[in-house]
Amino acid sequence: MPFSRSRWFSFLLAPTLLIPLSSSAYDVELSDTAVRNAYFLGQHRDEQTRTFFEPYIRHLPLPKTGPYISEIRLLTPLAQVVEVSQ
Repeated sequence: MPFSRSRWFSFLLAPTLLIPLSSSAYDVELSDTAVRNAYFLGQHRDEQTRTFFEPYIRHLPLPKTGPYISEIRLLTPLAQVVEVSQ
C-alpha cells in the first residue's frame, strides 16, 4: 500500500517537529549563583562533594564475558563545574 503525498509529508514532518522539543532540555544556562555554589562545592572535596556526584555515577557489575566497564558517569553542566573546580 503506497503512501499518499500527505501521509508521506506527515511521516517526514513529525520527527522534525519533535527534535527541537527534546533537545531544548539540554540548553539551560546556569545562573551566576549556581556556578558560584558549584565552584565552592568542588573546593570542599569532602563527603558533601561525594554525595553530590552519587546520582551522576552508576557502578556496573563485572560481566561474565567481554570488556569490563566499571562505571558510567553522566555529567550535567553543573556537575562539570563542580568537577573542574576540584
